[in-house]
Amino acid sequence: MANRASSPTEPTYRFERKFYVEDLDTREIEMLVRLHPAFFSPLHPPRYVNSVYFDTPDHRALVDNVDGTADRCKMRIRWYGGLTGESRATLEFKIKRGLVGRKETVDLGSIRVDRDRGLAREELAVLLRSVVVPPAFRELVNTTAPTLANRYRRRYYQTADGRYRLTLDDELHYFPFVAGRATLLHPSRDRRGSVVELKYGPEHDADRITGAFPFRLTKNSKYVSGLQRLQW
Repeated sequence: MANRASSPTEPTYRFERKFYVEDLDTREIEMLVRLHPAFFSPLHPPRYVNSVYFDTPDHRALVDNVDGTADRCKMRIRWYGGLTGESRATLEFKIKRGLVGRKETVDLGSIRVDRDRGLAREELAVLLRSVVVPPAFRELVNTTAPTLANRYRRRYYQTADGRYRLTLDDELHYFPFVAGRATLLHPSRDRRGSVVELKYGPEHDADRITGAFPFRLTKNSKYVSGLQRLQW
């Protein structure tokens, strides 16, 4: 795995409201989005998202999410497109402060994932040791290890005024880390639902947006859902 370091992105806090939708298929959800009175339109073409989530030995990230801890941070590696082969990857830190959150990213350069060998914890550790991580996140990098990988298809939308963004995720697949490695050949797939997420700045109100959808606001974390599905 080859890589190079980069500076973190400028942090911006925002709301992220999630809806786990089980009673509608992807086409029906897309139709509701396109017919919304705020005039959502595609922001750019759909793409596949691949992530590796990290946690402490006592699963602090999992516990904090389930308990609803106000101030918490989650770490993951993310790349887009093919699950295997060579891709551009980033290290991401998802920071939650009360009801709002932000994300900081560090460029990892190129990551190569072999279909048959899967993902090894040792290889990911080597990758992380070779990048410059902001001081605020060094302890998190040093005390966590990969616990779950996932993959899904994401569609992107934005309202006509540009104030609200929405993503629609389906084809959710989860891959556990067993004996220090995640096998990619036999994932657990969520065939029941899709995840809709509305993202907007703290200066805006979302009631007029969410009120026009027949979705029920839910607490949803792909990391928690994946571990529960794999019977952690």
